[in-house]
Amino acid sequence: MGIEILLGAMPRMLHEVVSEVFNAEGDLHVVADGVDESRLLERVDRDQPDVVVLAVPPGPPPAVCGELLRRFPTLTVLALENRGQLGSFYMLRPMRFRLTDVSGRQMVSGIRSAVASRDIASSMHYADAGSVDMTRRAE
Repeated sequence: MGIEILLGAMPRMLHEVVSEVFNAEGDLHVVADGVDESRLLERVDRDQPDVVVLAVPPGPPPAVCGELLRRFPTLTVLALENRGQLGSFYMLRPMRFRLTDVSGRQMVSGIRSAVASRDIASSMHYADAGSVDMTRRAE
């Protein structure tokens, strides 16, 4: 089956590096490429990828990261910043881990780990777990 990835719009050099890394891996499949932020939600809904990879400015994650996770809670978002020198994975599991080195090996390893943890979590059954809104801030 493999891991399906949607690539958001990003600078050409970053796109080339990211595409080369993912294309070298047999289990990673790019299902959409160069998707503009204004169409991300629509394309994620249509293509149902496991991971969305975005180029983002330095600082806090853009609002679209939160919106993607609210609408698609099993999605993993890899946000690459500073021309691909920094990266963060965002997931509603709840967890976040920062890449110490944004190399091809770390991106691929992080994607595999994130999707594996999602698959494990979705196969678990919780007795009377109820509904928890992970997007609300503590008051």
